[in-house]
Amino acid sequence: MHGEGLSVAVAVVEVADVAWAALERRHDKSRDAVARDKEFSEAEGALEQEREENRRLRARLEEYQKALEDMQVRGEQDDTSELYQRLIKKVDSPEFLSKLADCSEGSKSPERMDVNTADDPSSWLVVTDKDLTEKELKVERDELGQDGYVVITQEDIVDGIASFMARYISSIPQTKAMTPQELQKAISQAFTDLERRGKLRKLWNCGKFMYSAASWGATAVGLYKNPVIVRAATMAVWTSCCVVARLLV
Repeated sequence: MHGEGLSVAVAVVEVADVAWAALERRHDKSRDAVARDKEFSEAEGALEQEREENRRLRARLEEYQKALEDMQVRGEQDDTSELYQRLIKKVDSPEFLSKLADCSEGSKSPERMDVNTADDPSSWLVVTDKDLTEKELKVERDELGQDGYVVITQEDIVDGIASFMARYISSIPQTKAMTPQELQKAISQAFTDLERRGKLRKLWNCGKFMYSAASWGATAVGLYKNPVIVRAATMAVWTSCCVVARLLV
C-alpha cells in the first residue's frame, strides 16, 4: 500500500511538473506574441511613414513635372522676350527714376540707405550659410519650407532686377555726379544700344543666358558710347540673372 501510494505521489508530482512546464511555455509564448505584436506595430508605423513620404514626394514630382511642362510652353511662346521688354519698360518708368533718386541719396547717406531698403520687397541680399548663425539658418529654413524653395512671379523678377540695377549703378563712383534723370537716360540708352546689336536680347533667350552672360561682360564693355553705364548694367543684370536662375532651378 505504501509503495503504491508513493508511486501515485510521484506520478502526481510528475504531472504537476509537466503542467507547470506547459504553463511556463504558454506564458513564454504569450510574451513572445506580445513582443512580435509590438515589433509588427512598430514596423507598420515605420512603413506608414514611408508611404506618407512617398505620397508627398510623388505629389511634389507631379508639381515639378507640371512646372517643367509650363516652362517649356512658355519657352516656346518666347516669354523671355516679354520679360525683357517689361524690364526695358521698367527702366523707362517714373518708378525707376524714383528708385534711382532714392538710391543716389542713399549712397550719400548710409543710414538713409538702410532705412530705404530694409522693408523693400524687391531688395535682394545674397548670403551663404556661413553668414548666418544656426538659429538664423533654422528660421530661414522654416520660412522657406522643407524643400527650401520660394515662388516668385515674373513681376517679382522685373522689380528685383530693376531695383538691383538702380542700387548698383547709383553706388559706383563714376555716376556720383549724375542726376537721377541723367542716369535713367544713360541706362535706357545703353539698353537701346545693346538691343540694337543683339547683345542684351541674347541674355534673355530661353536656356541661353547661362553661357551668354558669362562671356558678354568681357566683350561688350568697350563697344558703346557710355562704357561705365554699360559695364554696370552688364554686371547688375548678370548677377541678377544668376540669383533668379538659382531660385527657378
